[in-house]
Amino acid sequence: MPKGPIWDARRNRQLGKDREYHAVIDVRDLKVHAQLRRRWNEAFSSDPLKDYQETLTKRTQELCEHLEGQCKNAASGVAVVDLAKWISFFAFDFMGDMAFGGGFELMRDQDAQGIWEGMEKGLTNQSIIQHALWVAVMFQSIPFFSSGMRKVCSLRHGPSQTAYRNTSENQGPVLSLIRIERRSDEPELV
Repeated sequence: MPKGPIWDARRNRQLGKDREYHAVIDVRDLKVHAQLRRRWNEAFSSDPLKDYQETLTKRTQELCEHLEGQCKNAASGVAVVDLAKWISFFAFDFMGDMAFGGGFELMRDQDAQGIWEGMEKGLTNQSIIQHALWVAVMFQSIPFFSSGMRKVCSLRHGPSQTAYRNTSENQGPVLSLIRIERRSDEPELV
């Protein structure tokens, strides 16, 4: 189903850039989207997904250990656990493993870098301004409204993360497949 004009306010624009889009999700043209999406479809087909089983097992074990530790450390032996938070951290860490070979460690570090908090704050503000197409660009340039999403984007594009992820041993299977198999005439979008 094609995205309508309201999508322009929902996407995270790169102000001042001369590109029509900077991520697959930004593309409204169905033909261009299908071309860009092809590598993603291959990366998530059944054969490559089998390669994630060991990583998923390790992350699942880590999640169980964290939850067990919270219960054991509770004063009365009964702990109140925010399961939604832990499952979100688990999913984010696993996605980092798949795409980038690791690097987030939200379960281990409890969001010490503020990644999750920044995303929640950024998405809240984005959900408000997406309904006002005519002010979306202006609001995205105001630090109060855009600071959360800018922080998350800086983690993805920051010098330390870029250097870490650009080495071949730190590229997860998804990122490696998309970069290696991308044709020279296809734009690189991750």
